[in-house]
Amino acid sequence: MYACFGSSLRNSLSRLLVMAMLLTLVAVLDVRTAYAADAPEIHRMSDAVQAGKTFTITGWDMTAASQDVAIKLDSTNTSPATPPGDALHPTIIQSDRKGNYVTVTMPDGATAGVYNVWVKNATGWSAPAKINTARAIWISEKQAWSGQKITIVGRNFAGSEFGAGNGTAVRLKNSSNTVNQTISASNAYMAEFSVSSGTPLGTYDVEISNDSGVHWSKPSSGQQLQVVSVGSDPLGLGVAWAGNFNWANQVNASSYGATPNSGVDETADIQAAIDAVGANPNGGVVYLADGTYRITSLHLSRKVVLRGQSRAGTILQYIGTGGVSAIDSKTNFGQVGIANLTVTIAPGHASRPDIFLILGSPWEVLDGSGNPTYPAGNVLQRTAEQMFLKGVKIDYDLGTNGAPGQRGFPMMTLGKERFLVADSDFRGFAGYAHNYVNQYSSFTNSYMEFSFGVYVNTAEYYVATGNTLIGHTAVNAEKHGLSVRANNYLADNTIIGMRSVASGLVDGHDNDGEAIMSEAPGGYFNYGTVSSASGLSVTVSADRALIAPTVMYSYPAIQIIDGTGLGQLRRVTGISGNTITVDKAWDKMPDSTSKWTLITPNEHTTAYNNTITDNDKGIWLFGNAYDSVVANNTFLDSEGVFIWSVNVKNANESNLSPNYFNRVSGNVLTGVSPLSKNSGVGVASERFDNGGGHYLAVQAFGNEFRGNDLTGTNETPVGNSITEAPAYNTGIYISTADIGYYDGNNDVTVSGDTTNTIVEDNTVRNKQYAVTLTHSSYGTVLAGNKTANVTSAFVNNTGAHNTYNANNAGSAASQSTVAAPTFTPAAGAYSAPQTVTIASSTTGATIRYTTDGSTPNANSPIYRAPLTVTPPQTVKAIASKAGMLKSAVSTAAYTASGGGGTVTLQAESYDDMNGIVNFGSTIGDLHNGDWIKFSNVNLGSGFATLRTRFTNGDVSAKTAEIRLDSLSGTLIGTISTPPTGGWSNWTETVSSLTGASGTHDIYIQFSGMTDFDWFRFEDSVSAPTPVTIQAESYSSSNSVSNYVSTIGGLNPGSWVKYSSVDLGSGFSQMKFRFTNGESTTKTAAVRLDSLTGTQIATITTPATGGWSNWTEGTASLTGASGIHDIYILFSGATDFDWFRFE
Repeated sequence: MYACFGSSLRNSLSRLLVMAMLLTLVAVLDVRTAYAADAPEIHRMSDAVQAGKTFTITGWDMTAASQDVAIKLDSTNTSPATPPGDALHPTIIQSDRKGNYVTVTMPDGATAGVYNVWVKNATGWSAPAKINTARAIWISEKQAWSGQKITIVGRNFAGSEFGAGNGTAVRLKNSSNTVNQTISASNAYMAEFSVSSGTPLGTYDVEISNDSGVHWSKPSSGQQLQVVSVGSDPLGLGVAWAGNFNWANQVNASSYGATPNSGVDETADIQAAIDAVGANPNGGVVYLADGTYRITSLHLSRKVVLRGQSRAGTILQYIGTGGVSAIDSKTNFGQVGIANLTVTIAPGHASRPDIFLILGSPWEVLDGSGNPTYPAGNVLQRTAEQMFLKGVKIDYDLGTNGAPGQRGFPMMTLGKERFLVADSDFRGFAGYAHNYVNQYSSFTNSYMEFSFGVYVNTAEYYVATGNTLIGHTAVNAEKHGLSVRANNYLADNTIIGMRSVASGLVDGHDNDGEAIMSEAPGGYFNYGTVSSASGLSVTVSADRALIAPTVMYSYPAIQIIDGTGLGQLRRVTGISGNTITVDKAWDKMPDSTSKWTLITPNEHTTAYNNTITDNDKGIWLFGNAYDSVVANNTFLDSEGVFIWSVNVKNANESNLSPNYFNRVSGNVLTGVSPLSKNSGVGVASERFDNGGGHYLAVQAFGNEFRGNDLTGTNETPVGNSITEAPAYNTGIYISTADIGYYDGNNDVTVSGDTTNTIVEDNTVRNKQYAVTLTHSSYGTVLAGNKTANVTSAFVNNTGAHNTYNANNAGSAASQSTVAAPTFTPAAGAYSAPQTVTIASSTTGATIRYTTDGSTPNANSPIYRAPLTVTPPQTVKAIASKAGMLKSAVSTAAYTASGGGGTVTLQAESYDDMNGIVNFGSTIGDLHNGDWIKFSNVNLGSGFATLRTRFTNGDVSAKTAEIRLDSLSGTLIGTISTPPTGGWSNWTETVSSLTGASGTHDIYIQFSGMTDFDWFRFEDSVSAPTPVTIQAESYSSSNSVSNYVSTIGGLNPGSWVKYSSVDLGSGFSQMKFRFTNGESTTKTAAVRLDSLTGTQIATITTPATGGWSNWTEGTASLTGASGIHDIYILFSGATDFDWFRFE
């Protein structure tokens, strides 16, 4: 957990069990009567209710006397005051002693669709409420023009989720127009549409239906969409505010003296261009052509966009001394953007900026009186808006931390609204991206790889989709994935390696590992009881002095957490003395039985269809979660889903962080966390009350766990202090007052810190228990769950109350097995290193591998790029996928060959061809231009001749060319096939070869009719004595730093020359020793006799994790014989020690 309640509250190893106050608390807490004077009121109901499944109805005055529930299919959008005579009456399976909920089972065979629901007590029937209607919650933007996309987020958008058809529809509606929109993508929680070309300009409600327009819903956020005139958006930002930039005013920085590839500081010239554009009241664009520019720090004026020609080609190299930033904003207004460029550290330069990019307000802003303010901590002090990063790359060393003040964070954004990151790539040691934005933000189709960091965005109406986040697990440092607050949609992201240690447990690193976390730092302020309430005012008794909170995200809110009005959440508009004013009337007026908490709610998180692999934790809802969904995510070797509630009281604080009405469904978990050796889904409510662990109020209410598939390993979990989640060997847990320092079994009979939980249709495998329930949990429904290899019992119940347990004896379905990995090239004898790819035919499988012959396990590296295998070496691999059994271990042994003997290619065993006929054991029917290809043929140190068996029944001689790697590749020989006097007359011919060494694809292109049986490389050439060149001993060079025993400081276009190198009769490979402390792979071309001469090799130097990490590489050679000047032309920063021809 990142910046939460403090490790001292979570890491205790003992409990204090204080029972003295039990009888007193019974009298105080259990004050509600069993009879209600009012008819019931329905507050909320379960989403996506199917026939034969349970659902809960929450509200007030649902007391036991004369209790009944009625439902009626509503196909015409009517709301009768009382149930009609033909209404169905589902079976009540659980009721609440305080009248706050009732749980029923939807009748088997009930027609799928929207229903009216009524609840009855002794006074009468409630007003009707509807289940299964679409519930729109928020939209992604407040303006759009024709063709731009808008995302609407909510619940129940897909009728198929509850057994109906998918009648999803979206329309824009105002007093003058109703315009149907075309949906481009949708699921149960999201619909994306493009504003149709026929939509008149104006402000609209965005409405959605899941039943083809019978019932409509508009966002509960109150947002509306303004359709505006089409503007200019040359970068494809996809937002209406793109039209507020002056794209037509583009200035080339070269006009102000900025020169690419000059090797000198270009800051002043680029800044001059920025200032000139900024002097225009409408701003504009500063354009940088491809090339390398060295900078210290640039400052963007308002309405200025810094735009490169291309992300790969426009490179800004930082040469500053560690200032605050490399690029920032001049003003607090925002309206700035950066696009299509890379920012990195200049080769050989040690200093980093503290933060590469700062958009919007700086960390400290002086108010009108000259006093400092800090917008990061106060939503009211943020003013900047309309900021973007599009196609931006930040690229530097992954392996080493920066000096103090030179941390190398990728970005910080402070603003009021509208911040966009798209199609970008951030790689470097420190991945802390801090974005303190109030509303309207997005993070899409981008890549992050870091050793230490987290991507924070505090915005409401925040969309994060299609991103990949990679934790560099070789470095033992704190890592988190996406950190969010309220009203967000997180979907289709891949998050890997959020953990601080490579394997095992390391003290001091128990506070990271979340792939996604909705957390509430500084978001809980006070609690107490209600004295009285009327209208929009509530007079309260607070546990400590009641003051208006300063909030850094979301908004200040009061939530009723016990007694009358339980579950209601209201925005706080003011606090005066002990009176709290709210924004809208209460559905049920609180009274003296009511308890409250003052928080910033993390409402409406939606985490959908994310892929989460190799993380210490998983998706964590760290308090204040309200109406959030975690659905259809896949977890592999990660802990799962955890909802954490807590009551804290000590000398410094009084707060209660609740979690209400959250849904965890359809997730697939396989394996366990590499740290805790545990996995599962569940909720925990804890009592950090500094007084023995006593009940205060309902911390967790109305949470549901449905349809999750959970497969563990039956390992013994590590203790509770490791990942906050309980260390039960169980698939699902409802844990109350059981794992914290002050937790204990006090107030058991009157409590219910965790109340009204549904656990239905889950599958649990390879655990000690399927479900664990602890004391002080109340009102749990266990229904329709299935198990396999649960070694003790279905449920471990240590004292929960009012539990419904039925139909949980089913057996889990069997699982299919992931296809075993395969290796290309295949195992065998090779005289040179091989570039080996590993693959499984199971789509989406994760492959772990070893290169030392050991058996891969959960701590082995994950395969993400081809491996360089140097014989003799053995590679082993295993494939896994969430919801499936692991594959068998595959082994590939690459042995060393001496280059002797022969290599025979059967003609019919080609890998590719054009125009030929395969006769089973021979080929023929050839015409001019026909060809065959043999892949990855290992010719070792070389062959001098090619023997061929053929027949030519034609009247004229034919020929065939033998080339390396392509039809236009190096010609190594020519086959001549004279007539043989008939097609049944087979003979052999021998052809001379030149340059036939190394591993290559062999192409043979024919001139006409001949049949072939086989081709045999013979007369092997002995490997010559290696020739070693010390890198620093060049004859001449360009833009190269000589470090006496090595070279470095390389830029694109740097080169070295080594004169009169004798390569003898030829070499097949070139080895080299190098280090690449950057995060991207570099290359170098090896050429003969000039910078444009024959290229005989390409050197590839992947990142080594730091400039002190030296390794060796190998490149294949073609045509490397005789005496030549050797030129090596570099693409970028790498240091070299030596080059060796072998």
